[in-house]
Amino acid sequence: MEYEICYLIGESKEADLEKIRPEIEGIITKHKGVFSEGEFLRKRRMAYEIKGEKRGTYVARRFTIPSKDEREELYPDYDIMGEINKELRFNQNLLRYILIKTDDLPPLKDLELSEERVTEEKREFRKEEKPKVEKITEKVEEKKAEVVTVEKEEVKEEQVEEVEEVKEEKAEKKEEKIEEAAPKEKKAEPKKKVAKKKEAENILGDDIDEKLDEILNI
Repeated sequence: MEYEICYLIGESKEADLEKIRPEIEGIITKHKGVFSEGEFLRKRRMAYEIKGEKRGTYVARRFTIPSKDEREELYPDYDIMGEINKELRFNQNLLRYILIKTDDLPPLKDLELSEERVTEEKREFRKEEKPKVEKITEKVEEKKAEVVTVEKEEVKEEQVEEVEEVKEEKAEKKEEKIEEAAPKEKKAEPKKKVAKKKEAENILGDDIDEKLDEILNI
């Protein structure tokens, strides 16, 4: 009867894998198990954390034990799988393990081939994705360049508008100064005219007095 054992070792004990593997196999061989050729070994990220471990190494091997008739004849009252389970359950190096009959399981070689196929497909997918990522990156860079150009043009337009506004303000101030200065000149002109009139009156006044004096003396 053939069984498969699949067990999980945490990443923290990965360095001790070469010690743990023979220990697990020794438990099975001690209880009349005989291993077949082939081994499935993969490092994976676990679906959920187990005892603080997030990654681990999965190991799968197959072994045979004596048939039911042989066990009853050679090892009466000896539960081979029960004893194997008992020792594995208390082994502190294993995060998880499972023992299952191989009746409905594909050969380990098929598992290895399918794993290699999946890995190869992932590699090919990544190769195909790289050009797409590069194209997307190029497009993003082009967009950024366009945005920068537009921003620069907007800044230039703003600067031109500011310069024009400053020019307009200066022109308005000049006009205000001219308007303020114009009334002063107009006000100054009447004063000059008044002064001239007074001078003329004074001159005429003096002449009249002299003429009166001359007439009276006659």
